[in-house]
Amino acid sequence: MGVAAIPVAGVYISACALYRSAPERLAECSTRFKVKNFAAWMLGAAVGSGSVIASGFIIPVPALEGLAASVLAFVLLHNWELLSQAKQGREDPTAA
Repeated sequence: MGVAAIPVAGVYISACALYRSAPERLAECSTRFKVKNFAAWMLGAAVGSGSVIASGFIIPVPALEGLAASVLAFVLLHNWELLSQAKQGREDPTAA
C-alpha cells in the first residue's frame, strides 16, 4: 500500500514546485484528470513495487525509490510544456 501511495505525493510535490509561479496552472493541473500525472504515478508505483521484489534497486527503501521515480517521470512528461513556457518568457521579457 505504501509503495503505491507515496508516488502520489511525488506528483503533487512536483506540480507544486513546477507551477508555483502560476497558481491557476496548479489548480488546473490538480483538479482535472491528467494522463501525464497518472502515468507518473503509475511509473513510480511500478518502480516501488519492483524495488520490493528486487529488495532495492538503488537504495533499500522502496517508497523513496517510487517517490523519486514519480518526480522524475512528472518532470520528464511535462518537459515540453515547461520548455515552451520558458521560451515564451525569453521572447517577451515584459510579460508577467
